[in-house]
Amino acid sequence: MASQSPANSCTIKQQRIGEIEVLSVVGVVDMITAPRFGEAIATAAKESPQGVIVDLGAVDFLASAGMGHPGSRAG
Repeated sequence: MASQSPANSCTIKQQRIGEIEVLSVVGVVDMITAPRFGEAIATAAKESPQGVIVDLGAVDFLASAGMGHPGSRAG
């Protein structure tokens, strides 16, 4: 099995269950991984599901950067 993930590691798995897109997130969502997290949410929404579920049950740390609007970019 893989060794322990680095502190800023984030894995996102996307699957469709019926008409729902489910994103399962593992690891850390911080200022480094938040852009990828936002892109995953935007990609899931583009599939025109009835809903998007984001499972954060396996997230070790969620920084405020991870709670921003998925389409927003700091400039």
